[in-house]
Amino acid sequence: MLATSIYVSASLYAIALGLILSKRQQTSALFKVVWSTACLLAALHAYLALSDVHHWNHHHAFEHIANETERVLGFRFGYGVYFNYLFVLVWIADVIWLWGSPESYQNRSNRLSSAFHLFLILIMVNGAVVFRAGLPRYLGIIVIAAILAIWWRSKTRS
Repeated sequence: MLATSIYVSASLYAIALGLILSKRQQTSALFKVVWSTACLLAALHAYLALSDVHHWNHHHAFEHIANETERVLGFRFGYGVYFNYLFVLVWIADVIWLWGSPESYQNRSNRLSSAFHLFLILIMVNGAVVFRAGLPRYLGIIVIAAILAIWWRSKTRS
C-alpha cells in the first residue's frame, strides 16, 4: 500500500495537471475531487512511511534519508525528511484553499502556482526516480514523463 498510494497520487496529479493546463476550471467538481484525492493519497503515503517503515521515529526517518542520500549522491543529508513533510503540508494547505476560497484559488498568481507545482514535481522526481531502483524507478519515470508530457503539450499549444 505504501508504494501504491504514492504512484496513484502522482498519476492523479498528472490528471489534475492536465485539467489545469487545458484551461479547464480549476474549481470544477472534477478537479476538486481528483486534486483532493491525489493529496489524500500523498498524505496516506507519508503516514504509512512514518508508521510502518520508521515506527513513528523521526530520528529513524532522518537517518534513513541521510543514508539513502549518501548512497545515491555521495554525501549524507537527512534534512530531506523536512522537505517530505513540507510536501504534504503545502499540498494540504492548497486543497484547503481550493475548497475554502475557490475564487481566490482560481485567481492566484501564475508565479505562485508555478512555484508550488515545481516544488511538488521536484519532490516527486526525487522520491520516484532519483532515490528508487528497479521496477519502482521505471514506474516513477513513466508517471513523471506523463506529467512532463502534459506540461510540454500545453506549452506547445499556447
